[in-house]
Parts: sequence; C-alpha cells; structure tokens
Amino acid sequence: MENFFDYITESDYERAEKNGIPSRLLEQRVWDYGWDVQDAVEIPKKVRICRNALWNKWKDIALGNGISREIFVKRVTEYKWEEDVAATKPKKKRGKNKRDDVRNV
Repeated sequence: MENFFDYITESDYERAEKNGIPSRLLEQRVWDYGWDVQDAVEIPKKVRICRNALWNKWKDIALGNGISREIFVKRVTEYKWEEDVAATKPKKKRGKNKRDDVRNV
C-alpha cells in the first residue's frame, strides 16, 4: 500500500480513457484499492455479461436442443464457449442405468 496517495496526472486520465477505463474507476483503483498508477491505467476493466439478455437471445435455440438456461450460461461464462456452440452442442449422454442392464440379461 505504499502507493496509497499516488498522484494521477492528466495524461494518466487520457491514457486510461483510451484503454476504456473511466476516470472514476482509475481513481478507485489507485486511491481505494492501492493500485500502482501504471497498472490502474493499463489493465483493462472486466467485461460483465448480462446473463438475462444473453439467455433471452438464445433461449429458443437452446431449449430446442435440450440445453437448459443453467447449462447454457455456464458454458458461456465459465467454459468460455462461443454462444452459438453453447446453444447448439448437445449435452453428453450419461451412462446407462445399471438396472436396465440387469433386466435385459
């Protein structure tokens, strides 16, 4: 936390803006979180996915392919799948129930 009172210059604000970092986020990173100014200016902000909008866009296709909302969102957000693949690639089939094998003998 040695950089707690770092000074943010006008050129820092300009560089941050070019990198898609709003001035308030830059200030928060430096003054509230103790980031180095250089890191605060250069490290891109995280892009958040609006899960509801994403699901609404692909809902009909995914449900038509037997993909639930939970599986679709997990594929896109955690596994980093492309949206069209997440909505169309079938789920893996589970193994047969052992009782079915016994009955058929």
